[in-house]
Amino acid sequence: MAIGSTNGLGVAYAQNLQSIYFDFSDANYPALGRLFAFMVQIRNKLMRVDPSFGSSPEQDHFWNACRVHHYPRGGGFMAIHKDTHFPQVINTQIGKPFYQICVLLSRKNKDFFSGGGVLVDSRKNKIDLEESAGFGSLVLFDGRTYHGVEDVDLDQVIDFSRPDGRLAAFVNLYSAAGA
Repeated sequence: MAIGSTNGLGVAYAQNLQSIYFDFSDANYPALGRLFAFMVQIRNKLMRVDPSFGSSPEQDHFWNACRVHHYPRGGGFMAIHKDTHFPQVINTQIGKPFYQICVLLSRKNKDFFSGGGVLVDSRKNKIDLEESAGFGSLVLFDGRTYHGVEDVDLDQVIDFSRPDGRLAAFVNLYSAAGA
């Protein structure tokens, strides 16, 4: 769970969500595994790296952080921000651009009713991802673009154990510790 006024790296942007990490080769979740493998393929193709990049942390010095973010009804959110750490690490260590890639796994007006993912365009207009793209859409953007998740269903009591709320899949590259 990430609940607080800073992220795990100490960068000051508030958030309230839980992240569930998966190994995309785990046979217990075959549909998610196929989705994550597809997302990794797209990311690696865009980065112009080996298709398996991130699968061998010892060799690549990075690992595929395949996960689902769950923003529960009752106040799940992530403050609007730009990614700073990962673009810098990826550019410095392997000289490649950083892409934020996600797939929307929930339906607005069914799984949650207010709030949700947003991107901010160059004119400072917010783009509602759930309304503009919708369930199953692959969303790709430069992480240096302002983005976040607006408060999900503040009229509800928060309950992280419920399966509803906003869900999105991600496949970022994380630096391998000690590699």
